[in-house]
Amino acid sequence: MQPVIVLGQQPNGILPKRFFIAKLRTARRLQQELGGRIIWFCHDADHDPQETRTRIPSDQHPDGFIEINFSFANKTQRKFTPLAHKAVGDLSVIRETLRHHAPSVLDAFDAVQAQTVADWCIQMYQELGLLDGVEVVRSSDPAFRKKAVVDDLERGWFYDTQWSGEIVRARLENSRLSLHRGGDAYEDLGVLEDVDVTRISPGWEKRFDWMQSVLDATHYVAGASEQEYLAGITITRPATMVSRETIDDPSLAFIPEVTKN
Repeated sequence: MQPVIVLGQQPNGILPKRFFIAKLRTARRLQQELGGRIIWFCHDADHDPQETRTRIPSDQHPDGFIEINFSFANKTQRKFTPLAHKAVGDLSVIRETLRHHAPSVLDAFDAVQAQTVADWCIQMYQELGLLDGVEVVRSSDPAFRKKAVVDDLERGWFYDTQWSGEIVRARLENSRLSLHRGGDAYEDLGVLEDVDVTRISPGWEKRFDWMQSVLDATHYVAGASEQEYLAGITITRPATMVSRETIDDPSLAFIPEVTKN
């Protein structure tokens, strides 16, 4: 059987973070040694706006970086809408920031025309040449979700539904939908009568097995914290865990010297 080398990660932001680049490099090294395919399992079903927060290195700032993120249409979309459905707002301020701190990426930036945050991130990384030879499989893809195994719907799942004029990622527990307002506060969205598997995505406890039910990875590239949480859950479809290579300042944005021709 040919190796299937998988790295899992949410869309990283305007520019990918260095730890994502380290995962890609590790996967490419494995492929050189073993052959097979590389898949980025892009968890764009996630809704956390912090996932796309980008820190660009800057000697002009006392913290050593400038922080940017996409602007969001409203508070509901920002907090609850999946990354696959968050709309891309005005990028003019971000472009100006990149012009000063990362001019090497402007050609790629200007070439991207995507309308959603996840699409935008994926296309940006493609324009930078970072995903050459890498298959991108998205957790928001209805075709993927139809294939994935879904069991024990009592807890550990999320469901894409309409609320307050937006698509939101609601918790699904015991047939009820809710939104986490923070702390112990939840907004009850009522009972889910009919389950559509193309709207389901898992929480962190079920994500690996759900992914594996379709991708059947032989090797999985993970960071230290990711391996730690995976060690604490039950995995019925294991893969060989491979530690990503070490990299300086892993949470900062990766800025290539040149863009893709």
